[in-house]
Amino acid sequence: MADVVGFYETFGAGSAAEPDMEDHIAAELEFMGGLALREACALADDEPDTLAVTRGVERAFLTDHLGRWAEAFAGAVAGATPERLHAAAAALLAAWIAAEVEALGAVPERVLLPEEAERV
Repeated sequence: MADVVGFYETFGAGSAAEPDMEDHIAAELEFMGGLALREACALADDEPDTLAVTRGVERAFLTDHLGRWAEAFAGAVAGATPERLHAAAAALLAAWIAAEVEALGAVPERVLLPEEAERV
């Protein structure tokens, strides 16, 4: 978890408000949201160096953290609820993570759900 906190502190996000919540899905998505805003500003202000650094941080964060487990998390949420809204939100999360991983060239070593690991 110290590695996640290191990302947050290095790139100006601080750490999650609650101790032991640094790797919570909300904290990691909030961090990515801040990076997306930084990326949009770099594009709007024509700052290619800032854009390159920001995209590098996004790529590293997806490779080392969010991209490793968010799709499995989304699958678990979708499979655990009969609520269509939760399943749709989970599908959106999985699609967004997959799109970001591809667009940024991230190469996360994905975490498998227990039932997925049994099939491997």
